[in-house]
Amino acid sequence: MIMNDPKTVREITDIVKAYDKALIENDLDAINAFFLNSEEIVRYGPNENLYGAKAIAAFRAARPAGPKPRSVTAIHVIVTGKDHAIAHTEFFTPDSDKCGRQTQCWSRFPDGWKIIGAHVSYIS
Repeated sequence: MIMNDPKTVREITDIVKAYDKALIENDLDAINAFFLNSEEIVRYGPNENLYGAKAIAAFRAARPAGPKPRSVTAIHVIVTGKDHAIAHTEFFTPDSDKCGRQTQCWSRFPDGWKIIGAHVSYIS
């Protein structure tokens, strides 16, 4: 099995940066498009457990409108084979002493890379 193919690591890193841009801009259509449109996917957040693309989209839609600023401090990507990757992102939000951590499981499908699982948490 190929581990950390440099081309795939760069590809996932670029996609994670695009996802982060969509988060900051609160671009719900773009955010939702990054997730696999399936009721099998899971997103664990700091205060919620979300099961399925519809629940994840509904959670995002219920949040206040407007930008969601944050500053990414690190992205760590692990690729196994050519079609599976895990991305770990560390970030800070303005006016907070908390460090955020985000883990995303990505799989390549015919229509591109999609998130099939995610976990967001904070530490002080």
